[in-house]
Amino acid sequence: MTDLMSTTNNSDNNLQEAHHKRLADLERQAYQLNILNESIRELTHLEDQEEILEKFLLILLGAVGASKGFVLKLEQYGKSVQLEARGFDDVSQEGLRQSGSAIYSKFFSHLDSLEDMLPKQVRLVSINEVPEADSHYIPWPGNTMALVQWTLSAKCYGFIGLGAKINGEDFLGREVDFLLSMAEVFMDALKLARSSEQVKMLNKDLITKNQQLTSALAHAQKAQTDLDRQLFHFRALSETSRELSGIFDKKKLMDSFLLMAQGTLSAKSGFMMLFDMSEDSLIMVRRGDKTKDLHKLDESSIKKFILSFYPSPACFSLSDFKVQSIQEDHLSVRSLNMPLDIGIVFSLDENYFGIMGFCSKITESEFSQDEEEILTSLTRSFLVSLENVLSFEIIQKLNLDLGRRNYELSRTIDELRQTRDSLNVLQKT
Repeated sequence: MTDLMSTTNNSDNNLQEAHHKRLADLERQAYQLNILNESIRELTHLEDQEEILEKFLLILLGAVGASKGFVLKLEQYGKSVQLEARGFDDVSQEGLRQSGSAIYSKFFSHLDSLEDMLPKQVRLVSINEVPEADSHYIPWPGNTMALVQWTLSAKCYGFIGLGAKINGEDFLGREVDFLLSMAEVFMDALKLARSSEQVKMLNKDLITKNQQLTSALAHAQKAQTDLDRQLFHFRALSETSRELSGIFDKKKLMDSFLLMAQGTLSAKSGFMMLFDMSEDSLIMVRRGDKTKDLHKLDESSIKKFILSFYPSPACFSLSDFKVQSIQEDHLSVRSLNMPLDIGIVFSLDENYFGIMGFCSKITESEFSQDEEEILTSLTRSFLVSLENVLSFEIIQKLNLDLGRRNYELSRTIDELRQTRDSLNVLQKT
């Protein structure tokens, strides 16, 4: 009876121990699953690969109860080495950093010959023992008791190493599975980070290309605008030259030119004054309501204002002084109360000079730099026409003078002929 009861107690104790062991395994498994879940949430939100290595190693060391460990990431045939380590001395860490090419030659050189590679390869190299040394000596840190080889792609691969557990126990089967699962989580996080980095690089390239395209488009638009402006200038100059070429009267020339310039600038009002010093006269033409009181202005003040643009008589013949822009904030313009938002002072020579101005655009906008440039070009064309008109007037005067002299010479000849005839009559009588 006593033996039966003892046997029953032993059986109960064994069942209880098995139950506790099973419960402990389940708790450990739940803990590991929780760690895996936390790791996935923590690591997959990171975009910096160095930070992923650091956080992954800290999580792993805490989960397995080890004080030493490293994560090694290699790229570019082992020439690019990234290492995150805890607990190992600096010499051991530097040895790993200097062994990138050797590690690649031994463990990853076969990747070059593979056309297609399965993603996320994980392999347990050693467990509960120091990795073996061979002809390709790799200086794994001392007391490395777990070594896992991982391959994310043909361009990114490496190792995860752990030192001995703090409690001195071996790594068990479930812990090995956990370690391999953590390696896959680590590779997933790296893959996301690399993809994010590639997306950022692509976005950066796209932004750069968009900026280049935008800049190129802006240059093209500017070039088109410049061409349109030049074409408009050319047409305006061509039409002005054609219209003015058949006019041989100064006032008619000025009136036609003012009309064309006013239309080109879309101005509501405009005026033009030409001082003729050879005849000591002023010719003025105007258009628009704002110019109706121009005749009330003092001519001497206007002449003085124009001459202020020519420091010496020689300046009248210089190309840079032929046509000069008037700034609307010019103090002298304000003092003269001239209806002028954009204006030009011009001169043919010291005998012919003048002023032209416009105000109030039809669009109610301000006059632009382009409009100032075209007005300058038109005025230069006007000066050529004015010179032609003056030359025509001189030729006319010369022709009139020649005609008068021819008439006088003809009368003299007739008188001499009459005198001769009279003498002949007298001689005969």
